[in-house]
Amino acid sequence: CMTPFETVLTYYTFPERIKPHPLQIETINDLAPLPNSGEWLDMGTGKSFCSTATALYHKIMWGNQIVIIMPPVLLRQWGRWLAEIKPALTVTEYQGTPAKRAAMDLEVDVVLVGVQIFKKENKRFVDHFFGKPYTVILDEATFAGNVESDAHHLVYDFCIGHPVIPLTGTPMNNVMDAYPML
Repeated sequence: CMTPFETVLTYYTFPERIKPHPLQIETINDLAPLPNSGEWLDMGTGKSFCSTATALYHKIMWGNQIVIIMPPVLLRQWGRWLAEIKPALTVTEYQGTPAKRAAMDLEVDVVLVGVQIFKKENKRFVDHFFGKPYTVILDEATFAGNVESDAHHLVYDFCIGHPVIPLTGTPMNNVMDAYPML
């Protein structure tokens, strides 16, 4: 029986420069089979790698598309990272003018979207993904940490019933710091 990480490696190859640490592999193996998980890892410890491997496991096992919601400044970084995975994933970086976004294909392996555009065009995402399996990665998930905010409500409604992987390197002082992101 293969572990979740071994399963991912039978389908995908990560860049040679990525040498997974045993704790990263343990994190992937422990969290990938779960319907929801949070990764509160320090900066530079591999949140993107671990969450990507976990979401790819969901893609392999359950046929899930992957939606990554993040601060817009991270779109290109995620796009470059995902382009290094082989075989190539189909990725839509959902940005640009409203007309350009309207023409973009959401029927891809991974959709990258900034939180502001996700909020503005929430109906398109809800309508497109209705009834489909998908996993959501929330990078810098503290943007959804205020339960009174529009971001929290829209993201929560979009994620309910689907695997969610909130990521943050922001230290949590108590369980209530993490609760709104879960």
